[in-house]
This record gives sequence, structure tokens and C-alpha cells, in this order.
Amino acid sequence: MPHVALRNNPLIYANHVSVSLGGAFHECHQIILALLIPPVAAFLTVGIGLHFWLNILLSIFFWVPGMIHAIWLVVKNAGDQD
Repeated sequence: MPHVALRNNPLIYANHVSVSLGGAFHECHQIILALLIPPVAAFLTVGIGLHFWLNILLSIFFWVPGMIHAIWLVVKNAGDQD
């Protein structure tokens, strides 16, 4: 029965909660990065691909659409990971 004792241990439960909050903390950092440097946030979210290059173009020609696109990528991919 040591398995049940581990499940009731508050230290292990606290560790589990901190891991859950780590994803939200990481997403907040990516959104801030998307506001400041949209292509970097797009790269960290989807890698080098169509959305990365599209974000580069949007950011070069029109900064605000680049930010919106990067935020959309971060939020969309955060929902896919849950």
C-alpha cells in the first residue's frame, strides 16, 4: 500500500500543481515575446515552416498583424497541447 501513501503526500501534490502552473507561465512568456518580437515567438511555437515565414513577412511590412499572428499561434498551439 505505499502507492496510496505517496498519493496523499502533500509534497508530491504540491509538485504536481507547480508543474501544471509551469505551462501557463510559459504561455504568458510566449505572449509577451509575441508582443515584443513576433517572429521569435512564432519560431519557438511552430518552428521553421509556413507560419514562421508568414510571420516574418507580416512583421517586416506591418508590425501589428505580425503581433496578432504570433499571439494567435501561441494561443492556438497552447490549446492543442492540453
